[in-house]
Amino acid sequence: MACGDFTPFTSASVAEGKVLLGAIQVAVNLNVSAVIFEGYCAEVFLELGVKRRGGASKWELG
Repeated sequence: MACGDFTPFTSASVAEGKVLLGAIQVAVNLNVSAVIFEGYCAEVFLELGVKRRGGASKWELG
């Protein structure tokens, strides 16, 4: 038996699977980036704003 006999996938389905996984990975990366941006970068911007404005940011003044 050849190695290919152990997999239920044809070369075409493997290629399609890789494309699908690639698309899923991009979507996951974008989603993770958005979550990180919304969560952590907001805190970084606040901290930078506090340092630049001498202790006051627009969020603190609001």
